[in-house]
Amino acid sequence: MIRRAVVKNPDAFIVATGCLAQIDPSRISAIHGVDCVIGNTNKLEVLEKIRAYIGGELHKEETVYIQSPPFSPAPLYEPMELLATRHARATVKIEDGCNSHCAYCIISTARGPARSKAPEDTLREVAHLAAAGYKEVILTGIELASYTGDLPALVKEIGNIPGIERIRLGSLDPAYLTPARIDKLREGSKLAPHFHISLQSGCTATLNRMRRKYNREMALRNLRHLKERFPEAQFFADIIVGFPGETEEDFQETVDFIQQIQFLHLHIFPYSKRAGTEAAQMEHQVSKEVKSRRCRDLAAVQQEIKREILENVVKKGTPLPVLFETEENGVAIGHTHHFMEIEVQGSGLRGEIRPVLPIATDGDHLSGILVEND
Repeated sequence: MIRRAVVKNPDAFIVATGCLAQIDPSRISAIHGVDCVIGNTNKLEVLEKIRAYIGGELHKEETVYIQSPPFSPAPLYEPMELLATRHARATVKIEDGCNSHCAYCIISTARGPARSKAPEDTLREVAHLAAAGYKEVILTGIELASYTGDLPALVKEIGNIPGIERIRLGSLDPAYLTPARIDKLREGSKLAPHFHISLQSGCTATLNRMRRKYNREMALRNLRHLKERFPEAQFFADIIVGFPGETEEDFQETVDFIQQIQFLHLHIFPYSKRAGTEAAQMEHQVSKEVKSRRCRDLAAVQQEIKREILENVVKKGTPLPVLFETEENGVAIGHTHHFMEIEVQGSGLRGEIRPVLPIATDGDHLSGILVEND
């Protein structure tokens, strides 16, 4: 992507930032045409360099490489506030970094220790977004379960901000979703019944090798309680297929887990080695062919589950609240409160939450008709 950017517009000021720039800046610095390399510990310096380039104070022949220093043992949360976005819903980052050291992941090195945005800063940011017309916010983080504040209480307070109609949470570790926390989250009436679970596997043996904080039984128990407290809930999940040592029996445990919980959507990733991680050195690496086949098999299982869920929604015949996000050729597309994609004939709906009656599905998406408010 960096090389493509250089080729497509050689006169542009090319800045590389983020995790790779933090871990291996010399690798990026070696790419011809890159003007600035900034990692994660001083990322906001990007703005200063761009302003200097636009203002004529910095020229392309004066290439600037800035190697980010290592994270301190207790880094501060970098101050930033989102005032607008091109999307219909606003994403509000409330946490950065991670204290876990999963065997496959380099994030704890690339992002540093967990730290959180102060609740008062989050509430102020959401209030500004609500005043700008945003009706839905998503609270996100690198490891949202590591948020140091009271997340259920924050959700409840955000729900009291005038203009905010629904709240979503970013990816959550199953270990975080204890019955007590789920019960507290249920008190936040604006919380959407849609949960993205950082599951990775449904097999205890695999989860142990991954160094995750939960096992199969704990994840099943917590997600079942979540479904009890949020009866309309739909689940998404991240799954790593072919982790070192994963047998056919281990893989089938994950398939069974997916079938039991009935996930609406899965992000399925074949395991790939990451330099500097424990898993990259593990024995019993799974072949590319086996990983590809397991990905296909799991995707087929999930697609059938999704088709059944969507068909049941159509059969139920109940209008659903939809936040419309895009419009093209007289067709408006948005998502329901439990994050099913749906389209209707209409225009001028972007950013609005309107009731829609689902009338059909192609197994992947819904189509519906607008329902007039009483």
